Formats: sequence, C-alpha cells, structure tokens
Amino acid sequence: MNTEADIQREVAAERARSVQTKASFLVVIAGLLAGASFDTPHGSGCWWLSAIPLALALGTVVAAVVALWPAPAGAADPAAIRSIWIDNTQGSYELEIYLLKVKTVAYSEMQARTNKRVTALKIGFILLSAAISTALVVFILQRWA
Repeated sequence: MNTEADIQREVAAERARSVQTKASFLVVIAGLLAGASFDTPHGSGCWWLSAIPLALALGTVVAAVVALWPAPAGAADPAAIRSIWIDNTQGSYELEIYLLKVKTVAYSEMQARTNKRVTALKIGFILLSAAISTALVVFILQRWA
C-alpha cells in the first residue's frame, strides 16, 4: 500500500506541475496581448476601447499568478517522524501504518491545492479567451472608425 501511495503522490505532483506549466503559458500570452493592446492608433475615435482587452489580460495574469503561487511541499517531515518513532516501542507494522497515514494526508492536501489552482487556471483561460475576442473586436472597430 505504501508503494501505491507513493505512485499516487507522484501522479498528483505531475498534475500540479502540468497546472503550473499551463499557468506560465497564460502569463506569457496575456503579456503579449497586453503589449499588443498598447499598440493602437490613438487618433481614432474609439482608442479607449483597447483598455477592455488590457483589463482582461491583466485579470488573466492575476489568475495565473494564483495558480503559480508557491505552496508547501506536502511531504512528510523526516524530523517529526524521527522524533515520534526513535524511542517508540511499537513494531515496524505500526510504523508502516503511520507512514501510510502521513502519505495519504499529504496526498489529500496536494490534491486540494491543485484543485484550487485548476479553478484559477480555468478562470485564467476564460479571461484570456475574452481578452483575445475583445482585442479582435476592438481592432476591427478601430480600423472602421
């Protein structure tokens, strides 16, 4: 069971890394979009509309930062395990059960953190989609104005 718990924790850690990679992508694309929204002709009558995709791009960055925010490692503390079990008279079976409980708690905490990050990531992608769509609309409106 300990081996399976280790495998599941590694799968959860890989999922967390995947979320962070996608959040980094959001930051880069939102930054490019924000920079492009500054490159608008200010002589047209609706130049102020470029603030809409800019605001949505900044919202995307905020959501991505939430998804990227550092969190505790979620691993068992070796010093705590040593202090609990160094002079313990219980056998190795009890130690294995204790380690399994520690690993399952760490796994649950990691999954909860990753689920919150996934929510922020989804919001970021929604904001990015809205920012790209409004940037396209603003571009078209500015060319017609």
